[in-house]
Amino acid sequence: MPLLEALRLDGATDYIMYPLPFLDRGRTAVISFATRQPHGFGEETLRDLIREVNRLSPYLERHVLKHIAIDLLDTYVGPKAGRRIIEGRVERGAFDFIEAAILFADLRGFTHLSEHAPIPKVLGHLNDWFGLVGDVVESHGGEILKFVGDAVLTIFPTTVGRNREGACHDALMAAREISHLNHVGNISRASVGKPAVLQRMALHVGEVAYGNIGAARRLDFTVIGPAVNRAGRLLELAKRVEKEIVVSQSLANEIHEPMAVLGKFRLRGVAQRHRVFTVPECDG
Repeated sequence: MPLLEALRLDGATDYIMYPLPFLDRGRTAVISFATRQPHGFGEETLRDLIREVNRLSPYLERHVLKHIAIDLLDTYVGPKAGRRIIEGRVERGAFDFIEAAILFADLRGFTHLSEHAPIPKVLGHLNDWFGLVGDVVESHGGEILKFVGDAVLTIFPTTVGRNREGACHDALMAAREISHLNHVGNISRASVGKPAVLQRMALHVGEVAYGNIGAARRLDFTVIGPAVNRAGRLLELAKRVEKEIVVSQSLANEIHEPMAVLGKFRLRGVAQRHRVFTVPECDG
């Protein structure tokens, strides 16, 4: 054990490990002690340690279970929603209004793949792409809100340290990185005869209601509002115009760099026409 060698080099003369008597017998945990005393642990010290381990065990078990719960919530609903649940803020219909840049993405050709490929291959395809999107979004300060079939909804909220312009910039940088990494992945896939992963993304910014909605005994943390609807309609437009990334006028106004104008389009369910842009280097 490398730990024992490290302790020896640090002057340790004795090392002991005790199992923690958790009430949950299916969970294994231990606590260990080391000493630099010339003759190691004495019999009296060992008896004291056993007594204190038994006293400490219930407190450590609660601590462990809390962190397991937090990790599970972070994994399944995201860190912000998980924090709200831990704090007890789970009243149905409770929302906070926040401003956020929205990145909505989905796969192209997924229906054909799911109809003609074995389920394990379909799931592997989805998980690889979701993993790529999730890693990039989180590295740019975004949050994954939900997976919907072959689509993923993410937001980049404004914070004390990130204004509207910063949130839009981070969302755009994330979209560009997703595009680049997926392109690199497609080159690798082509080299071994695998099909390319094709995607599209829509970027928008606006005020959203962030909170929970659903049935009395089954809630879902999400964002709703016109800005989310328009991001969804922009994603539909990306398919129609065959562009990998489309950007709303609202978000483009916050980005101080040139973008390619696609034109003005009607979005389903939205009365006025909207000016839409694309990212030149991701054109396709």
